[in-house]
Amino acid sequence: MGSRRFISIGAVGSVVSLAALVAFAACAGSVPAGASCKASSECEPGLACLYGLGAGCDAPGQCAIPVNDCSGTSARLVLCGCSGAKLDLSCLPSSASLPQRTATGLACQAQADAGGSDAGAGD
Repeated sequence: MGSRRFISIGAVGSVVSLAALVAFAACAGSVPAGASCKASSECEPGLACLYGLGAGCDAPGQCAIPVNDCSGTSARLVLCGCSGAKLDLSCLPSSASLPQRTATGLACQAQADAGGSDAGAGD
């Protein structure tokens, strides 16, 4: 009788573990690497929704593995964050992708001329 009790307890534990795994999978994003995204929560685990450097405020993101190697450069680019976001250029990854949208050139100048700090309302 003792072994039957052990088996039933083990089976209950397996059901609880399976339920937790299913709940976790439901919370994780399902968008694969290379596909378009709007937020990191949409991407598969381990991926982030990244935006090309200077791609514009309406640009879609792409699910990718985040890189933080700080070997990228913004040389000769006028960059600004979109929707009033502060832009930190102290560490640009070699992938030239950031977790926020950025705009370049005239979009930044137009916003500065209007007295704003973002690059437009496209978000």
